[in-house]
Amino acid sequence: MSNYFLYAALCMSVWACSSVSSSSYSSNKDRLASGKVCGTITWQAGNRMPSPDRKPTKDLGVSRELRVYELTNIQQVRTENGFIKAVATPLITSVISDKDGKFCISLPAGKYSLIVKEGEKGLWANQYDGEGNIFPITISSGTTSNIDFVINYNAVY
Repeated sequence: MSNYFLYAALCMSVWACSSVSSSSYSSNKDRLASGKVCGTITWQAGNRMPSPDRKPTKDLGVSRELRVYELTNIQQVRTENGFIKAVATPLITSVISDKDGKFCISLPAGKYSLIVKEGEKGLWANQYDGEGNIFPITISSGTTSNIDFVINYNAVY
């Protein structure tokens, strides 16, 4: 009797797999070849120097548009007064963090740059690798990368 159930289950799985369309297969394949980047965008301002007379201030989570570009080098952007005014690499996608600064976005496996939009001032990032790539992240299939994006151009250390 147990062989009958095994045979029935096998037949059902073959039928289910054969009924998947090629477009469903490719979207499932794309999903498997993607990962996520999640994290928090925080704002720091004012005097951040440690002092025995003052308690350290907490970072404040903020809602911002986080833009994801193809991996971008500092030489591929135009800057003005510390803010990015133009990016020569393609914009992949963007997400707006919630009021606490939390965000999560799925991306195909690959290398990207993260940049936030700071209103009329322009775009801003503060991390670079040793080759001049702006806030580089690497997304691997099936993984989640966690980052903290700290906006600190108004902070003093």
